[in-house]
Amino acid sequence: MIARGIELAVLTAFMGAASYGVGSLPFRMNPDHSYLNKISRFSVGILISTCLVIAIPEGVEILYDAAHVNYYDQSLSFMIGLLLFSGFFFMFLVDNLETIFKLCNRPPLNNDQFDDSDTSTVAKSLLSIFKSTLSLGLLIHAAVDGIALGSAFSEDSKSLQLIFFFMIIVHKVPTAFSLPTLLLKENVPVNIAKTHLFYFSLMTPFTSLLTYVLLSAVKGKQDYIVSGLVIFSGGSFLYVVSQFSAKAHGSNNDLPQIGQETNNSNETSTNFLWTIFGMSIPLLIAPFNY
Repeated sequence: MIARGIELAVLTAFMGAASYGVGSLPFRMNPDHSYLNKISRFSVGILISTCLVIAIPEGVEILYDAAHVNYYDQSLSFMIGLLLFSGFFFMFLVDNLETIFKLCNRPPLNNDQFDDSDTSTVAKSLLSIFKSTLSLGLLIHAAVDGIALGSAFSEDSKSLQLIFFFMIIVHKVPTAFSLPTLLLKENVPVNIAKTHLFYFSLMTPFTSLLTYVLLSAVKGKQDYIVSGLVIFSGGSFLYVVSQFSAKAHGSNNDLPQIGQETNNSNETSTNFLWTIFGMSIPLLIAPFNY
């Protein structure tokens, strides 16, 4: 049991370091607007494909394995849809907290979360996460990934442990690259973007170790809970993807100035190809999960 815990700690430490290392690349890249625009489109493509090809199917597979069925089940299908909707709706509520506060006649959350006031650095960084749909959604997904990985290591199956670790790292690393890229595109300060990346990289190792310790002390299978959380996080992931995909394509709708039509047309075509390129990365990786 102790040896398995040490193995999990080593693997998740590697995962966290790899995620932070890859996620740090956008901070070292050319800050030119057109270049950042291409990389952000590439990142949106990665998120779209990762969500639809890896994250959601992963949760569905875990649920069917937990139910010990290998055929279509109407009740499970309804549960999958309900969990996806719940995750999507949760992020929708988070993204519209200001409107909710207005409807309840309550003052909205402070919008100056990125200013240089005397507010505690930790408190300011946590507030900035709750004000960022992208960061919050990906942190939820990273936390659930950790729960799934910790649950796998609480079982005696070595192959199951390695499969879960591989499934998580192959989409966590590309997502780690996408997170700071899109934050920078949203004009989030570099220090805040780095903090979000740090929390994202740390979340899966932390929740995996916490889950492993808790399940080691509690007997009984938690497959249904884990699968439900994974699908719920897939729904939250889907909301994040839909929002940033809409923003990415919406930025092309500005009316061009006279003489800029050709340049804008070329830029739109290039951005389109970068999005397709980003989508292809998880598609190439996904077959190795099965």
